[in-house]
Amino acid sequence: MMTGLHPHRNGTLGFVLVPEGVPNLSQLLMAKGYYTASFNKGRGYKSFKWTEFLDGYGTRGFGRDPGMFVASAKKAIAKAKSEGKPFFLNVAISDPHRAFPVSLQESEELEAASYPYSTRTPLIVRWPGVVQPGRVDREHMVSTMDLMPTLLEAVTGIPAPVKLDVRSLSTLLKGQPQAGRDHVFTTQNYITPGTQVYPMRAVHTRDYSCIFNAWSDGKTKFNGECHSGLTFDALLTAAKTDAGIAERVKQIEYRVREELYDVKQDPGCLHNLVNDEHYATVKAELKKAMTDEMVRTEDPLLPSFQEKGTIPASWLNAKKKSLAE
Repeated sequence: MMTGLHPHRNGTLGFVLVPEGVPNLSQLLMAKGYYTASFNKGRGYKSFKWTEFLDGYGTRGFGRDPGMFVASAKKAIAKAKSEGKPFFLNVAISDPHRAFPVSLQESEELEAASYPYSTRTPLIVRWPGVVQPGRVDREHMVSTMDLMPTLLEAVTGIPAPVKLDVRSLSTLLKGQPQAGRDHVFTTQNYITPGTQVYPMRAVHTRDYSCIFNAWSDGKTKFNGECHSGLTFDALLTAAKTDAGIAERVKQIEYRVREELYDVKQDPGCLHNLVNDEHYATVKAELKKAMTDEMVRTEDPLLPSFQEKGTIPASWLNAKKKSLAE
């Protein structure tokens, strides 16, 4: 969202710093005289410079206090106004993290949620005089990476860097169609080098999701944040007596190399169609789209995807190398 680049292009494949020299939204705005402030998140992201960083909201660890947000936002805007500068506020909340604020997680299980929603979220834009109030666009698919060039070009008039993996949404925001908005790409690499290395690539259309799990070999067991809560514990318990749930647990923990889901017919993504001959054409089209994107962006996982190589050794062995040194 800050660079308009895939993680393998901006250099931050996990919880690591973006390398020096990679253009980012706050830096470009500050260079043009903007007052920028980041709320709640950003203190450790030293690659991103801010005029001011506002920290310490809430008393729940990952929680937040809405009243404090409002007070600090007013203060930041007033400061920008006093300096005669336009402002950019990056307001980040931590509600998706455990424990969820004002939730009953500690006393009840979460309701079942569809599989695609790990990466599918709504985008809400308010732009008086440009975006028609109440208008809903269910046709064009966009990425959070698109926000960087959108905010630069459409709102500020600042030219976006030439080397981006995405483009501005200004055409869509003005109510006009934009070609090439029938799919989006999503990625996952690792938490830190050598830690939770489960690289994945996916291409999503309105009808299908095609996923490549570079790490899945039938032996490696996935272990991430999604396994830390009450929901997965309940699945493990239920799997002891329910063969169907046991199979689902196996799928979550080990996955398979390739997955294909019809998200309209199977929104929970329970039935992998990758070996179904009736979907051979769809599979071929989506794999070509993924290949083209990986080639275009020089993705290090391309050799693995084409079965000509493996996951980069530096991703897997960095922790061991660090310990040895």
